[in-house]
Amino acid sequence: MKVLKINYSKKVPAIGLLILVPLVSVVTYFSMRNEDAFRFVCAFAGVMFINLAFELIRGWRRLVINDECVVVKSKYQWTVCFCDVEDFYPITYKGQYLIGIHYKQDHENYRTDEYLDDTRATRMDYKLSPGAPYEIPTRYLDIKPQELLKQLNERLHLQKITSRTE
Repeated sequence: MKVLKINYSKKVPAIGLLILVPLVSVVTYFSMRNEDAFRFVCAFAGVMFINLAFELIRGWRRLVINDECVVVKSKYQWTVCFCDVEDFYPITYKGQYLIGIHYKQDHENYRTDEYLDDTRATRMDYKLSPGAPYEIPTRYLDIKPQELLKQLNERLHLQKITSRTE
C-alpha cells in the first residue's frame, strides 16, 4: 500500500489571515492619533501576518502512515507500530476528537482504560507531544477524524493479515 501523508489543514491560517487584515485595519485607523499605539499595532500586525503566512505556505506534515507504522510528528516525534496495537478507537476529550490506541497486553505501553482515562488530562497538557503514546490528536488536520480512524484500522487489519501469513 502507498504511504499516506497527512498535513495540517491550510484553512486555519487562511482564516486567521482573513480575520487579521480587517481587524488590524480598524485598530490602525483608531490608533493613528497616538503614535506609540500606531507603532505597536503595526509591529504586532507585521509579526502576526508573517507568522500566519509562513504557516500557510509551509503546511506542516503531521502524520505519516505506512504499512508498518504511523509516525506522529509534533515538536517531539513518536511512532506507533501496527504490530504492537490491538485497535484504534474514537475518543472525545473536552470537545476535541482524538484517536485512542489500545496496545496489546504484552506490550510495554499497555495500560487499562481506567488508567488512560485518569491520566488523559496530563498527557494532553504536554506541549511537546500531546496525547503520546496513547492518543493521536486530530485537530486541524486536512483529513476528517473519522476517515483517519478508518485508514488506521484498515492498515492495522492488513498488518494482522500479513503477519499471520508469514
